[in-house]
Amino acid sequence: MSKGKLAGIIVVCTVAIVITMLLTAGSSRPQTYSGSGVQRTPASFSVSELGIHPREMTTGEEITISVLVRNEGDVAGSYQVVFKIDGRTVAIRDVQVAGRSSQTVDTMAAVHLGPGEYSVDVNGLSGSFSVRGEPEPVPINVRIDYIAIKDAMGRVRHGEDPLYGHIQLIAVVSDGKNEPRAWYIPQQAPGGLEGYRLPDYGRMQLDERVYRADSVGDYLRVSVLAYSIGSRQKLVSDADVLAMLGSLVGMPEMRVFQELVKLIPVEDLRIGGYERAWTSGEDYGIGQHEGWCRDKDGRENLLLGLSIWSDSEPPPLRAPSTFPGHPESQTLRYRMPPDIMSGSSVTYRRALIEGETVAGNLELTGYYPSMIDYSYTCCLRIYDSEGNQVYSWCDDFRRDGLRHDFSFTAKRSGVHEIRVRHLSMWSRQLEMVVSP
Repeated sequence: MSKGKLAGIIVVCTVAIVITMLLTAGSSRPQTYSGSGVQRTPASFSVSELGIHPREMTTGEEITISVLVRNEGDVAGSYQVVFKIDGRTVAIRDVQVAGRSSQTVDTMAAVHLGPGEYSVDVNGLSGSFSVRGEPEPVPINVRIDYIAIKDAMGRVRHGEDPLYGHIQLIAVVSDGKNEPRAWYIPQQAPGGLEGYRLPDYGRMQLDERVYRADSVGDYLRVSVLAYSIGSRQKLVSDADVLAMLGSLVGMPEMRVFQELVKLIPVEDLRIGGYERAWTSGEDYGIGQHEGWCRDKDGRENLLLGLSIWSDSEPPPLRAPSTFPGHPESQTLRYRMPPDIMSGSSVTYRRALIEGETVAGNLELTGYYPSMIDYSYTCCLRIYDSEGNQVYSWCDDFRRDGLRHDFSFTAKRSGVHEIRVRHLSMWSRQLEMVVSP
């Protein structure tokens, strides 16, 4: 073979070897995509941040499982997420994730499993949750222990204390399972009765159980409305409340108190309102609570004591002897019109706790005749809640007026009455100071 032919073969082989080496070298590099001269890596996925909520549940509840899927590449791509509970596939999600970004992928499933621990697997990430057995029925009792009031919204009427109001309470309790129940305080079906008679800064021990259920639902809601019925307008009847509760069927989260307020003939009659709800996770509010109820103007006006229990009934909360804003004394002024037959009289009532001491004084002033006033005796008498007379004083009117200091201690709890009676042919002014 000639030297020329041999050289040609060597050149061709050399070129072939070089091309083969270049091709081989190119195939060993990562595959890249180029656009506008910029190299981009393909989609590459990782999963992290496994979330399981809740970690503890009751059978039948829903569980949410989530993971964070991240695309480490430059190019968008599709990724399949497989959710498993105890090795059984419960959901498959295909997700598109842009390059260099992440996306949360989740699924919800109703868990109909018996009590125990269960594993979760999502594309290699593992976790667990537990299922509780059905909870035991929880009996619930609700009792209103006391009320204390700042402004009783009394109405001025001859012969009565102008600081006094006539107060009706309606309590409605709902629990998400049983039908809502209404309870009237002091009577269940008002039919013209006056309710409680309380003065400004008065209080009353009620100890009134308003609710009892052997088992309840997901929550307990207590709504209490206090309103004045001294105007003798139409009372809110049991039929009114039952009709209102019927309208709330299917809407257990409706605010009952707002609907109760709509039943009052005049919004100005609202003395105070209380509403609060507790979930099963909050033990249905079991315990004792004290809270202010706001009146029509949004002022904290009515203080309410409330007890909730399951099995063991706690002793009632006691009404406070004083509370914020309570004056050291109250001054009451009356005009005593002339009356020589039965006499003119006024009555002051105060709800007292056993052992509480009340002190005060009265002063009667006015015209003193030069002629004989045939009947001018003034008497002050005090009666306890049973109608027993616990204090008595009488005297005749004098030229410079009449003044008397008094004091007594309540031997039993309840509403006490201070009655002043005056017989005269002339009108006179009575001023009485009572402390506290």
